[in-house]
Parts: sequence; structure tokens; C-alpha cells
Amino acid sequence: MNYERFSTGLKITNLDDFITPTTACVLPVAGMAAPEGSVAAPIYGTSAESSAPARVARITLSDCLSCSGCLTSAETVLLDSQSVDAFRKQCAEAVASGRMVVASVAPAALASLATHWGLQTQRDALRELRTRLRPFGVRAVVGNGVGRALSVLQTCQEAVQRLASIASPAAPHPHVLMASACPGWTCYVEKTQPELVPCLSRAKSPQAMMGAWLKRRYGDAVWHCSIMPCYDKKLESMRADLRSETDCVLATTEVLELLAEGNSSPLEDPVPVNDVDAAPEEEEETWTTTGGLSGGYALQVFRYVCRQEYHLLVPDEQLVLQLVRPKNADLQQLLLYRDTTTGALSVGATLPQAPASPRRYEVVYAVATAYGFRNIQNIVRRFKQAHAEAGARLPWDFIEVMACPSGCGNGGGQYRPEHATQNGSSEGGATVPSARAWKAQLQAVEQVYAAMPSMHPEQCEPAMQWWRRLEEEQPSALRCEYRAVTGANPATNGSAAPATATEW
Repeated sequence: MNYERFSTGLKITNLDDFITPTTACVLPVAGMAAPEGSVAAPIYGTSAESSAPARVARITLSDCLSCSGCLTSAETVLLDSQSVDAFRKQCAEAVASGRMVVASVAPAALASLATHWGLQTQRDALRELRTRLRPFGVRAVVGNGVGRALSVLQTCQEAVQRLASIASPAAPHPHVLMASACPGWTCYVEKTQPELVPCLSRAKSPQAMMGAWLKRRYGDAVWHCSIMPCYDKKLESMRADLRSETDCVLATTEVLELLAEGNSSPLEDPVPVNDVDAAPEEEEETWTTTGGLSGGYALQVFRYVCRQEYHLLVPDEQLVLQLVRPKNADLQQLLLYRDTTTGALSVGATLPQAPASPRRYEVVYAVATAYGFRNIQNIVRRFKQAHAEAGARLPWDFIEVMACPSGCGNGGGQYRPEHATQNGSSEGGATVPSARAWKAQLQAVEQVYAAMPSMHPEQCEPAMQWWRRLEEEQPSALRCEYRAVTGANPATNGSAAPATATEW
């Protein structure tokens, strides 16, 4: 796996700050304590009761992510538990033990597969994927529309709660709320921008929500594989509070690699004969939440807040984001503003021009989408400036942040067309797609996605029923906690102090 496939947020700290499996952790060598909660902690150092030399610990991804002393994201460790070979082995073991293997696929990944196979719709791609994965023992392949709906619903409710907390005399949170579905973004915040941690939404991502829904609906016997457009999702699946939802994560390109290699020993009867009707085949019709390839968080939060807080039902034709600045398609916004003379509420991308009365209109609620690390850097800088100035604030109340430029459709794990650059150069012997070829591929993915049926989250009855039930019985099942990794210091290259509270 090429390290360049990870998002920028996971690469900016230090390219040399990882250790390979089967090597000893550097913290005890530096005279520091073993990371708290590490499963390998008992074999660090030399016991006081024994003079036997310390054994070398096998450092797993879970150990390193709970430490932050020397690792940002080691692709060699990820391969150990989240690779194509690991999928083959674990999937076969799951089938042999009688578990039902279910693969959920994100709309962006499914659209990418459709363009690679020359198919026109995601429904055709889903059927093709189900057929090709069947010899590996995969019982069902479903879209993760329910997971997306649950994640968006929870984020919308949190946005309303954030408004209520801001109105209180002692507001516990900053005014701005930021989407947390992108693990490249959340990992970057936790390790390098701790002041932004309170801004992160605590709603679980679509991947985690889908896994939780599948395992609660069909029982713990489900073995869940998530097919995603980026490699960062592998990190997300290893978080302490998300580990039970997803057993394996494959990127789009890894699925193509798996299918190209085939199954050397296909199962004679890959589908268990018992309880055949229990498989979620009724989810064959692919659909997604309205708002775009990256989840539609900004538009759905805007629509939800307008309806819940301001009793304004925004029609779909007005739910359109527009550029904040020319030539920056990755930063867009939508505003709810009030006419101070009449009190009327309106929706638009910018405030109307009123030369005679420049303060006639005031912004009531604003959302934005910010994709790519350039925009992330600008948001971080503006947040810090506003934080330093008393009473200052960002111009938006909710921001849908994604680490990849153009969002999830352009994730690092997506299929890239095999066209050489204009000058015929290559990297590592492999052809490099030109910028023009990448753009054309992304447009094709977006066209396939545009033809996919979409709905607002509250129109998904299974999601609404489960969301209401968990909100009443187990609200913690819908949330994920984020904490600053206070011991991380990339400049020390492995000699940082142990982390304190962290879920990684």
C-alpha cells in the first residue's frame, strides 16, 4: 500500500513517525511508561520479580493508536488487519463459523465501481458486486443509505442542541459545529488542533452507523465488511468506541484488486442454508441521502435547523450551495438571513445588495462545505483568530469538512483511470493519471451518483425507527467521543510524552 493514498491530514505531521510490526515500542527505550490501556503493556520492560530480559512486543494498530507517542498512521500496520489478504482469511473464517458475511458499500465507492465496469447505474453496480463477491462467502452486499441517514439525523439533532447551548448563559461549546464523518479530518484535529475538538460532531459516521444497524438488526452473527472510497476509514474502524461495528474495511481499489485475483478456493456453498430469508436482500434498491457524495451534512443540517428552530420548510430547489469565492469549488455556503425591516426570512448563498441600508439583512444561520486541506488550513486559521478576539466567530454555524479535495468522490481509495500523464512520466513503474483524466473520472462518478435515488433522512423509515428507539433507550450508541491526543508531538519523531485521554 502506498502511503500517498492516505489523506493529507494523516500525512502532514511526519512521514517517518511510524514503526513496523514486531518491533519494540520506543517509549520504554526513552525511559517512559508503557501507554495506558495497551494490550502489550505487560511485556514492556523488565519485571522487578524477574531478571529475564524483556520480550519484544508485537505492536498492533490498536496499541499504537492508543499511544500517539510515535505513530501517525503506519500503512504496514494497517495491512496486518485491514488488507485484501486479511479479508480473504477473516471472511473464510467467518463463513466457517456460521456467521453471515455482509458487505456495505458507500455511494461514492459504488459509483466508482460502476464507472470502472462501464455500468450506468449504481443498482447495476450493486448487483454486479454481489455476484462477484459471492464466491468469497459474502452473503449480501447492501448500500449504506441507512447508515448515512442515521449519521445525518444525529448530526442534525446535535446542531439544534448546539444552538440551545449557545443561548444559555454559560455555553459549554463554541458556536460552530463541524462534521466528523471524515477520519482524516478528525485524526488531524485530535493530534494537532486540540482547540477544535469541541467543535467536532459526536455523531457516528455512516460506516459505524451501518455496522451497528446491521449487527443489531440481524444479530451479532453478522460479519461486517465496509467498502469505502478512502483508506482513512481503516483507522476509524479501529477506534475504541467503533471497533465492534466494522470487522474489515476495503477501499474501492482493494475491491478491484480482490476481484482481479479471484478466489483460489471458492466455497461450494458460500451462502449458509439456514435462515436464508434473514439476509438483507431487501436493501437491493440503492439510495442515498440528499446533499452530495460526501453525505450531504451541510444541506441536511440547514434544512433541519430551519424547520425545527425557525419553522421554515426550505424546498429542495433552494437547497443549493454556491461558491464563497471564485475559483474555489471546494468552499461553498448557504445562508438563512432576515430582513431587519420586515422580519421576513429568506434563503440564499449571499446577502442581497442593499446600498441604501447596508445593515438591512442579517445572517440567522449559515452552513458551508470545506473540502481539501487548503480549506481546512484556512478554517483552522480563521477559528484561531476568532478565538483570540473576544466576541469574534466564524461566519458559519455548521461546516461539512472533508480531507479530500472535491470530497469523498475523490477519495484516495477510488479507482483511477489508467492513463499516463501528458509527458508520459510514471511513478514506481506505474502510469500516473493526468489531472484531466482524474477530473473526467470524477465527473463520471458524479453523473452516476446523480442518477441514484435520494431522499431526506426522515423519509427513511428504518432509520427513523431505529434512531428514535436508540435515542430513548441507548443514546450513547449513536455517538462517538473525540479527545485531544495531548502527548502527540510530531517534531520529536518518536520521543513524545505518552498521551493522556484519547480514544485512538
